[in-house]
Amino acid sequence: MRPMTQPPGAGTADDATRQDPSPSTESRWAISRGALFTVLALCLPAVASLLGPVQTQDLGYHLRGGQLMLEWGEVVKSDALSFSAFGVPWTNQQWGAAGILASTYEMAGWTGLLLLRSLAIGLTFSLVFAAGLSVGANRLVAALVALASFLVAMPNLALRAQTFGLLLFALVLLILLERRRHPWLLLLVPLLFLAWGNLHGSFFLGWAAIGVAVLEDLVARSRLAALTITIGVLSVLTTLLNPWGLDMWLYVLDLSTDPMMPAMVSEWQPTTLGKATGQFFFVSLFVMVLLLLLRGRALTWLQLGWLGLLSLLGVRAVRGVVWWA
Repeated sequence: MRPMTQPPGAGTADDATRQDPSPSTESRWAISRGALFTVLALCLPAVASLLGPVQTQDLGYHLRGGQLMLEWGEVVKSDALSFSAFGVPWTNQQWGAAGILASTYEMAGWTGLLLLRSLAIGLTFSLVFAAGLSVGANRLVAALVALASFLVAMPNLALRAQTFGLLLFALVLLILLERRRHPWLLLLVPLLFLAWGNLHGSFFLGWAAIGVAVLEDLVARSRLAALTITIGVLSVLTTLLNPWGLDMWLYVLDLSTDPMMPAMVSEWQPTTLGKATGQFFFVSLFVMVLLLLLRGRALTWLQLGWLGLLSLLGVRAVRGVVWWA
């Protein structure tokens, strides 16, 4: 007997499967490395912040100062918290942060404060991830940088006024990176500095970032230079819209240059390898230098200057590491 033959043009079942594959359940639910690390970069900092302990060194007086403002209906301008300086005039520059923290505590207690910290930190490092995408990194690289940034900053992420300063710093950096694609975003920057000047004294780092952007635009002879300069001037002026005016600037300057601060406060002391913060910082600094040497193309003097400024902040004081990160 002759074997059964198929009509011309017909194939076997295996041939049909090879020619017209149907996606399996496994392939439909597969996730790429870039997508996986994107999810980690967007979610891990927020989740880790929920699991960490709440440190109350600064948070305690923020809460009490904010509660007094809520009770009195006005900004506290004299010391009402200590015995030795009771009634002495107080430049309470972080009054806005104290008001936010106290209001959150009144509404939702410690749970609310935990959620607030998680939201602020999650948003901060999501902005770092977005900044990586903005400068041309793929999702995997941008996610790895954001996660490394969180790891280096993690020891200094207690809930306090600085938390809001970090969020605003990351947002201003992203807007500056996007200014040539979306110039209208620059119009938001002076409003951010209006809030920043009433939340935390780190607003001068935002000024430095704008200064670098202005120099970049001038060197490139960009038509945006005039707008960037105008936004920079407005961002300086809006920080004066606070209950103390120019005295608030003087307070921040005196505090950041006071030689007694390192002697009294450990986080104002130079960064060393003796603590986790210093270990993460110096490892990240070494990795950064190594990557730059292997990069294949030189940085501009402005980029080197910006990295040098941030690394100097990290070397000079423990609390400066978070800005480097």
